[in-house]
Amino acid sequence: MPAVTAATMLSLTFQSDNRPKSRTVYALASKCAPRKVWPAMEGIRASVISLTIAVIACSAAPLWADTTDSKAKHEKPPAAKEPFIRDETVRAALKPVATAANAIVRTSELVTQKFQQESLKMNEFLDVRLPGGTARKHLVFSFEPKLGDFFRREYVQYPFELRYGVTNSLEAYAGMTPIMANPFIAGPDRRWGFGMAKLGVRYTIAPKHFYFSKMTFGVEGLAPLGQPPVSLIDHYTHVKPYVTVSRELTMVRHTTFFTTVSYDRVLHTPFHNAIPPGVIKKNIFEVAPGLLYKPSQYGAFFEYGWQIVDQHEGQHLVNSYVIGGLWDIPMERSERWGLPGKWQCELGYRSRNEQGVEPDRGLYARVRWKINLKAAPPAKS
Repeated sequence: MPAVTAATMLSLTFQSDNRPKSRTVYALASKCAPRKVWPAMEGIRASVISLTIAVIACSAAPLWADTTDSKAKHEKPPAAKEPFIRDETVRAALKPVATAANAIVRTSELVTQKFQQESLKMNEFLDVRLPGGTARKHLVFSFEPKLGDFFRREYVQYPFELRYGVTNSLEAYAGMTPIMANPFIAGPDRRWGFGMAKLGVRYTIAPKHFYFSKMTFGVEGLAPLGQPPVSLIDHYTHVKPYVTVSRELTMVRHTTFFTTVSYDRVLHTPFHNAIPPGVIKKNIFEVAPGLLYKPSQYGAFFEYGWQIVDQHEGQHLVNSYVIGGLWDIPMERSERWGLPGKWQCELGYRSRNEQGVEPDRGLYARVRWKINLKAAPPAKS
């Protein structure tokens, strides 16, 4: 279509009919406007719209970032949980009670540890047991093989005991002394067996205004099991009440003076009437003082025994003594060796002189092992 010039449009306007001139000009412009102008206008409009959107996006991005950062900065951390008791006055009033409760708990833990240590403490040697017992609700196993029997007897004793603390002062114990044949010494007493049984109870106190600081009262019974050698037990039942006292000397450091007074009463054993020939009933009263020197894990001891033996033929005296040393192995060292419990080794020389009887002398050796099988539960914090 040929292009229409402005002069042509003007002449057509003046040549038109009665229609208004403005409408004629609008119609002619609409029909005769060049079609190449509209694509250019559409492109310009699209560019303007795109540019406007880009400008708005660039302007809003920093504002959005600032808003997010400000929100993150002003966001408060989660509030800490308030205590159950909010009143400061009440908390201040309860503070002494809490302090006292914590002190009681700590004291209870210390007492429990003390009694555990006392339960495993080696307070015995030879056939002597110093005052003291097993802590309340503790069960201690004690094993004391008499290794000296390998050199002196035709049998070897392996005594063991179970000790239970009824209270911190009262202890009940039971045990047995089985024997095994000595492979190095032959003779009529070389045999195997259960030996004898033991059952006893002991009570320890700390008397005031008395020379001795500790005192133990006890009674124990011994009874044969099967046919043990006469040198172990004379096939009678023995009931033996005793008292043991001790005191640490102030003039000689690390030294304990002790004394045991006992009376061994002999009774017939029920259901055991086969008494070997030549066995005589003997009731024995004994006083045995001694000293224990133990400055460290090593120690030495001495005991002298004086006995009055009463039998149907009359009375006579018996004198005996024993001297030796011991090694109370620290638990830290035994644990490094992989040995649980508490261990002690003893070596000594014993002599016994009885009227009308050949003297009995010789070396003896013993290993003691104690382990706490059942301890009281620790105090709850």
